[in-house]
Amino acid sequence: MLSGLPIAEGAGFDSHAEEHNSTCLQNTRVDLLKQISEWANDPHAETIFWLNGMAGTGKSTISRTVSRSFATSGHLGASFFFKRGEADRGSLSKFVTTIAAQLAEREPALAPYIKAAVEANHYIGGKAVREQFDKLILQPLGNISQEVQGTTPLVIVVDALDEFSKAKSLLHKQTGTSSPPRL
Repeated sequence: MLSGLPIAEGAGFDSHAEEHNSTCLQNTRVDLLKQISEWANDPHAETIFWLNGMAGTGKSTISRTVSRSFATSGHLGASFFFKRGEADRGSLSKFVTTIAAQLAEREPALAPYIKAAVEANHYIGGKAVREQFDKLILQPLGNISQEVQGTTPLVIVVDALDEFSKAKSLLHKQTGTSSPPRL
């Protein structure tokens, strides 16, 4: 369906590249995981829950745990785990297109709108990240009906985004969010 979109191989939490990376041990990070779950289910919460902390504090482990939990409950729209030094996962070049493809796969109501954006511009994968984000994610999300939007919240988990200041800036401008919470 969206075979024309460039996809970052191994970026999803459930990819082969991520399968041996750890998740939170049972009965650890309970309060934080509960806080994230409550945020995801609160229709009045901020659009972005930004997990922020020093290197080595477990943000990636928490992100994998949350991704797995949201996938199980049907809340996961997409996930992207950046990784320095890897061509597809080490930059923003395939970030938006990968998220869009996952959203189209996991939320059928979004697929026609994302597909229409690709058909309207076959070169969308080579456009500026801001334009990709607008055409492939924001506009399709704005087009789905209220009935679909109100049923199950979709969560997009992005790990190691804090290493890419351009991406942080883009999301703040596009979503109008305030400063991220600290871990």
